[in-house]
Amino acid sequence: YRALSLYEDLLATSNDVRRRQDAEYGIAEAWLGAAEDAEDEAWRASAASKARTHFQSFIDRYPNDWRVDDARVGILDALVAAGRFDAAADELRRSKRAVKDTQVLARPTFAIASALHEQGRTEAALPLLYSLAQRHPGTWIAPYAWCRLAELLQELGHQEEAINAWIAA
Repeated sequence: YRALSLYEDLLATSNDVRRRQDAEYGIAEAWLGAAEDAEDEAWRASAASKARTHFQSFIDRYPNDWRVDDARVGILDALVAAGRFDAAADELRRSKRAVKDTQVLARPTFAIASALHEQGRTEAALPLLYSLAQRHPGTWIAPYAWCRLAELLQELGHQEEAINAWIAA
């Protein structure tokens, strides 16, 4: 948490816009790291909320910064870290319209779908995996999405669709 302190000091003392941008983004990333590493649920939720707030503030203050798409991913990661999967799925839909390159959303989409399945909400995970596999066929994550999709379809008893997903993988 030393990084948080250093970034906060920089934010409080610097008049350099670029340094302030870097500090604000660094604070958001530090809170996200704290959320992802936290073992205590209350601490994880608190750190994730702070990360989300700082990422959103960064997006609002610096909408043309090259890290805005990454900040949107940070918001998704914070929601997943806090276990707020429905909110993450809603944010994912908004982010698809806002990002310059939807490929940055591939990893969080997979994480959200996996989390929904782990909650027993497989039907909610399927459209995310289908969308991911079909929108990004040449990416590193597409084969994983097809395989996960095939596994889930097989669990639900949709054997023919599962076979087609295995073939696509």
